[in-house]
Amino acid sequence: MKSREPKSVTDISGRLRNALREETHRKNVNDSKFRAVAQRMDYEGFRQMVLGADLKSVKAGEVYTISNSVVDRNKNPLYKETSDKATLRSEPYNSHYRISRNFRTKTGQEKWAEISSLEIEQFRDWMLELTDFDIFAQLVSLFFDVMVKKEIEAETERGFQLLRELVDKPDIEKPCKMLSRQEKLQFEELKNIAYG
Repeated sequence: MKSREPKSVTDISGRLRNALREETHRKNVNDSKFRAVAQRMDYEGFRQMVLGADLKSVKAGEVYTISNSVVDRNKNPLYKETSDKATLRSEPYNSHYRISRNFRTKTGQEKWAEISSLEIEQFRDWMLELTDFDIFAQLVSLFFDVMVKKEIEAETERGFQLLRELVDKPDIEKPCKMLSRQEKLQFEELKNIAYG
């Protein structure tokens, strides 16, 4: 069977887009097969990996944006009327999402400035919501740099207040298990400083 000749630039660009989409799909499926085999998955797991080959991961901030663009504004609790026009409020400052969004990429000084600007209640609420073990490990290292190494200038009393909130975090055992050996030692030293 003869392939039809392209009639226009639009037809050629459409074919090119389809070919690129098919090639990307083929590559994604092939990669997911290799990942499934490397993870020694059973048939159902293998099948699910192949079916989800073209799915893309969504960052935390994107979920928030997507959900608010889809939700009916009249039912959305974050939607608020202002005097001149309707706007979408940003989430409260003490939310886990707001603090953690760029936390990993900041310098120690920037992290400390952001954390020390929070009220104690806001920091406590964030600690309650915090489930990201990597962020918790970064907090341990940050507090160690501030309180022990004194690499970052900080108001001492403020540092002690925040440190006590960190070491008094409910369900602290779970994130502590995920710390590296060095971070565990740092955390023990921080606990001694907080109550020593």
